[in-house]
Amino acid sequence: MKHIALFIGIAFILLSTPSIAEEISVVASIKPLHSLVAEVMGDTGAPILLIDGMQSPHGYQLKPSQMSALQHARIVFYIGTGLETFLTRPLKAMPPDVLKIALIDARGVATLKYRTGGVWEMHGHKDYKSHKEEERDPHIWLNIANAKAIVKEIAKELGKIYPENKEVYEKNAGTLISKLSALDSELQTQLIPVQNKPYIVFHDAFQYFEKDYGLTAVGSITLEPEQEPGARRIGNIREKIKKLKVRCVFSEPQFNSRLVQTVIEGTDAKTGVLDGSGSDIPKGSGMYFRLMRKLTDGFVGCLSTAL
Repeated sequence: MKHIALFIGIAFILLSTPSIAEEISVVASIKPLHSLVAEVMGDTGAPILLIDGMQSPHGYQLKPSQMSALQHARIVFYIGTGLETFLTRPLKAMPPDVLKIALIDARGVATLKYRTGGVWEMHGHKDYKSHKEEERDPHIWLNIANAKAIVKEIAKELGKIYPENKEVYEKNAGTLISKLSALDSELQTQLIPVQNKPYIVFHDAFQYFEKDYGLTAVGSITLEPEQEPGARRIGNIREKIKKLKVRCVFSEPQFNSRLVQTVIEGTDAKTGVLDGSGSDIPKGSGMYFRLMRKLTDGFVGCLSTAL
């Protein structure tokens, strides 16, 4: 009898425990976006993150476990295939009833075109699916006004598939938006002293942040982060550093930092590190705030001490 009772108990637990497929329901592509989704969801559940660690969305390849997470998802939040090119085919292969939310198209999100001409040369972006996608800079989360619009969209779309939690999502979104407003004021104050100090970035990924806070970027080392610049381009950048009295040349942890040392050779420029995706910041609620503060510290730290 004891064995029968134990068997019935185990069977009951197994039957009453949600399957892995049922638990994997909300997916977010990158850490900053995952953080905002997690804060909106609160205690109602935890989203699945696709890209963790030091990987970049540029040229990323999905693992079998991540493909499985996508197949079992009820909703997928991503920026747009201009950033997550690796999602183009998987999204098309997903069941038609799965919500696929490209937040670059969300209501209230203001997009910028890639900078071209002058100190910003023409971008190639051959992998993008359309001319419209090719023109838009996808690093939209680095603008806090855009982050607020993204939060509203997340709450709205989550409420569609989980209507029983709609009020919770709306309340959490309202609290998060208030916190984002406070963060914006904090960063604005910190960045005022370095607004007119010129610098060069590794690739053109920070203009949403720069325009928001009046920073002075004057060029990038590479046009495509997966492709190293040639000797001629490095020489041109070195001349630009001298001519424009560039204070800092920033590297990114996902890409080859050796190039920065090569570029600043023979100049007075200093080096710093910027990470727009927070590769070394733990995922989850609060990650977005740590990302924006760390990015601010990166700008202030290098530009305040250089030259």
